[in-house]
Amino acid sequence: MRCAKKSGVVPILAACALLSLVGLVLAGWCRAASDVGSGPPSQGSDDLRDRIRAKMKEPYRFAEWGGKVKRPGLVGALDLDPNDFADLLGVDPAPVPRLAKEELQLRARRPNESAHIRGQIYRSESALAAHLAILDYFGACSAMPPVFKRVTQGPLADVGDVCFVPVRDWIPKGQDAPVLGIVAFARNNVYVSLHQHVEGKQAPWDLVALAKRIDARLLDALPKEEAGTPQPASGGETPKPPPSGG
Repeated sequence: MRCAKKSGVVPILAACALLSLVGLVLAGWCRAASDVGSGPPSQGSDDLRDRIRAKMKEPYRFAEWGGKVKRPGLVGALDLDPNDFADLLGVDPAPVPRLAKEELQLRARRPNESAHIRGQIYRSESALAAHLAILDYFGACSAMPPVFKRVTQGPLADVGDVCFVPVRDWIPKGQDAPVLGIVAFARNNVYVSLHQHVEGKQAPWDLVALAKRIDARLLDALPKEEAGTPQPASGGETPKPPPSGG
């Protein structure tokens, strides 16, 4: 899309800038959101992180879902194997050093293609901490919320306690149909983000199927639900990053 540069047409230029920003987000260029061993997405200093979270909470209506779950949280190591998802990735997952028992990184790239997919699964201290990690991911993607929307219907409606996808469809360069580029969700105290990049005629991955598979594994690992016993929204306004491995 080309934007006409006419003097005095500030709203048009602003709209163009916003569309460019959204395009970057939908292409999966969310900085620092899935680096190896990074832990939950980070915004640097505590003060900066808290200010960005405060900015994200209202447009994403955080008060309606933040920390609100009924199932007891997952404890101990994150017992997932990247090879459990190899059939959906179409290739063997790339070997990624596991620097912390609380975290699993997914990486896959097709041979001779630029197409790649990345995922992060991280067990936080509490559901609230996992939900705050979603806000941190949003903040890493864009300073102009909302760029994501909460899923309430469709094939992802039952994924996680809360699940988000981009507001706008992403149509990669060289393709004719929209591609789901990002899925971010939390199942109790586990934060998950998935994003892919494709271009030209490269076939996209099925992020819906991958998100459903991951969520099913998490549900199997979580303690049984205790109806009517919500988990307190406590235990970590500040998610602890995993220790750096040596």
